[in-house]
Amino acid sequence: EHGYAKELDLQKLKERFEFCTGCNYDDFISIKYLDEVPGVEKDNPRECNPSKYLMWQDILTGLIDYHIKGLPLQEHYEKMTAVLDAARSRNGEYNHIFELLYDVSNVLAIKAEAGVRITKAYREGD
Repeated sequence: EHGYAKELDLQKLKERFEFCTGCNYDDFISIKYLDEVPGVEKDNPRECNPSKYLMWQDILTGLIDYHIKGLPLQEHYEKMTAVLDAARSRNGEYNHIFELLYDVSNVLAIKAEAGVRITKAYREGD
C-alpha cells in the first residue's frame, strides 16, 4: 500500500501494521536493539550479531571480551529487558516472540560483561 506513495508516512504505516497484525509496530522494531548495541553503527549495516556471540561464548575464554571492553552492554540489555517485558503482553498471538527475546535479553544483561568483570577481578587479585 505504501509503495505507491511518494513518501512513506510512518504514522500511517504504524496504524496499518497494527490493523493488519493486531501488533505494536514499535515493539517489533525494538527487536533490532538486541544486536544494535553500543559500538554498532545505527541500523547495523554490517549485520553484526552480538546477541548471538555474547550468548554462546564461554565467559572464561574471553574470545569476545576485547571487542566489548568499555561498552555499557549490561545497561543496554537491562533497558532492552524492560522494553521487551512490556511488549510480551500486548502483541496477541505473537507474544511468544517477545517472551523468548525477553529471556534472551535478561540473560545477556547478566552475561554480556561477566567475562570482562571476571578477568578484571582476577588480574586485581580480587
